[in-house]
Amino acid sequence: MDKPTFIIKLYGSAALLVEWDYAIHPEITFQVQALYKYLSLEQSLSIIELVPAYQSLLIIFQSEMINSQSIIDKIISFVPEKNESYPDVTIWKIPIIYDKPDCPDIQALLHYTQLDYHTMIHKHMDTIYNVNFIGFLPGFLYLSDMDPSLTMPRKKIPDLYMPKGSVAIGGMQTGIYPEQSPGGWHRIGQVDINLFDPYQEPYCKVKPGDSIRFVEM
Repeated sequence: MDKPTFIIKLYGSAALLVEWDYAIHPEITFQVQALYKYLSLEQSLSIIELVPAYQSLLIIFQSEMINSQSIIDKIISFVPEKNESYPDVTIWKIPIIYDKPDCPDIQALLHYTQLDYHTMIHKHMDTIYNVNFIGFLPGFLYLSDMDPSLTMPRKKIPDLYMPKGSVAIGGMQTGIYPEQSPGGWHRIGQVDINLFDPYQEPYCKVKPGDSIRFVEM
């Protein structure tokens, strides 16, 4: 893709929203995280909270203590290509057990994609995924760069129970559920990894910008 660009919007009286090109791409992930780290070190800006997402960064600040223009000036002066605040990336190899061919979500995926079971597994494993974003649960990993032939829409009616460690496909992405929860993605397998620990920093060891490769057990 071309060099990503961003725009800055006022987001109420005490927040700014920085938005990049609307795309899921590793370069945008790096720029979001680099700006996040850059601003988190600027104590003089009286920033209360920074909320990174796929292609945006929400900046919440103490409006009575600082003018938004000073933060805007900092953002505009930020040059990520020359900044040393890019996060160190880690490649994680995660063992996975794929569900059996007769499982309902697998059946739905095979019917929709017109792939056979073994082709589906190989296509899913033969990709190094980029961690773009962590949410909607603490530690939930949104993984991009999935083989396009595995793309499948999310469920119209989410399941009430998705086991901890479920690996699932939703749209053009793969995700890992860190805890038991409702889920609207199509489950294809299971991993045994603790993605979120509220009692030990870093609370989520995997971070945006890291890479993940699944290895069949």
